[in-house]
Amino acid sequence: METVLVICSRKSNQIQINIGYAVIMNSLKLHGIKRRLIDLIPIDPEKRMDHLRKNLSPNRAIYAFGITIGNGQIIEVEKCAKIIKEANPDNIIIYGGPLASSSPKILLENCLCDYALAGEAENTFPELLRRLLGGEKYPSTDDIPGLYYKQDGIIKGKTHKKIGVLTKTSNPDYSEFDMDFYLGYLKETNQSWEIMASRGCVANCTFCYKMVGSGLSVRSVDDVLDEMEMIIKDYSLSKFYFVDDSLLVLKKWYRDFLKRKRERELEFNFVIQARIDAIDEELVREGKKNGLTCICTGVESISQLALDKMRKRITIEKVHEKIALVRRYGLELSVNFMIGFDWETEADWQNMHDFIRDNLAGQVKLNILTPLPNTFIYEQAKERGLVGNEYEYILKMGDLYFELVVNMTNLPDEKLRYWYDKIQALASRKIAFPASERYLTKLAEHYYRRFPLEKRL
Repeated sequence: METVLVICSRKSNQIQINIGYAVIMNSLKLHGIKRRLIDLIPIDPEKRMDHLRKNLSPNRAIYAFGITIGNGQIIEVEKCAKIIKEANPDNIIIYGGPLASSSPKILLENCLCDYALAGEAENTFPELLRRLLGGEKYPSTDDIPGLYYKQDGIIKGKTHKKIGVLTKTSNPDYSEFDMDFYLGYLKETNQSWEIMASRGCVANCTFCYKMVGSGLSVRSVDDVLDEMEMIIKDYSLSKFYFVDDSLLVLKKWYRDFLKRKRERELEFNFVIQARIDAIDEELVREGKKNGLTCICTGVESISQLALDKMRKRITIEKVHEKIALVRRYGLELSVNFMIGFDWETEADWQNMHDFIRDNLAGQVKLNILTPLPNTFIYEQAKERGLVGNEYEYILKMGDLYFELVVNMTNLPDEKLRYWYDKIQALASRKIAFPASERYLTKLAEHYYRRFPLEKRL
């Protein structure tokens, strides 16, 4: 049987190459498993399903999807799965990615997938394929942690394990992607190449879902720099965005990264995401000397009560200190805030509005709290009867963090939306949008209409 990876579209206001798929493509190659990629993102939306039909295997095959949480992607994936099963009912469908990691049993109960694979999959997915290609219908879940399937009406599966140390199996392989499409978008919008040095987070915030569990899985410094050097040499792109949640927590890794960058005489600028409590002067100073241009971080709230309830592990006083530190070194700052927790009042939102107005206007992404499956906040929402049927809830998770899915507050929906719009109007940072129809047609109209012209790069 042929193994086919399918990248399915999702609602988004940006286009980025999928790192997760690139890692799996590389892993399968290193494990000696032939694979083919069907990427629907570069295809015009009205032609995607026809493109999928034309590119299906003529024989029984294995099709795998990585699915994000929210943004309507599960709806699009199920459309693709229906086409695959109609073409051949014996085709095998595997769901992976964040949604399969958070809700494997819900997907198996309600979707067309035959298997769900939770957690980091560059080792478990090749093993699952070997078993399936060898004729096993129900591989041992003890041998493949994170594998779930339904057998005789009963869902079986074991919790996945975090990899920890990432080897070359976890490097990405972009050779099968339409690089002209993806690089063209980044250059047209003057954006950075997304790169991953680590996965996971050391914290346990109540609203955050951690796909790989507690702790971090980390690539070697030189593997990361090898990837960056390839992008610079092959594609003339020298701006990078680290998608890691906790890069500055890895202090020794970060220092080694800056040292090896100098030793290898690589010239590039980079942006990092960092927990605000991990920002310190030495790391900021050395980063600034070596190409760091911007730090993206989450403040979430300027209420100490709220920060404590979220388990953010920082004080308001320290928030002010960290913001001042980043600015003192002339770095750009991009900050996430969140609105919609159950304890919030209009007074809290007024305080947030005033704080952002006085300190961070135009530098904030304001998120509407959305309880994500398998989080503390989600369990609270279930206990309060705000979720109901979990699969139906997952289906309606549309424009994640911009649309109100569940109102956890004690105030009316209209009041929450009013304050969200009011704060967002002054808070929101500028958003890059493409100019050409080649890319605009890939983005739902309301995504780029949502941002006024003065907020667009």
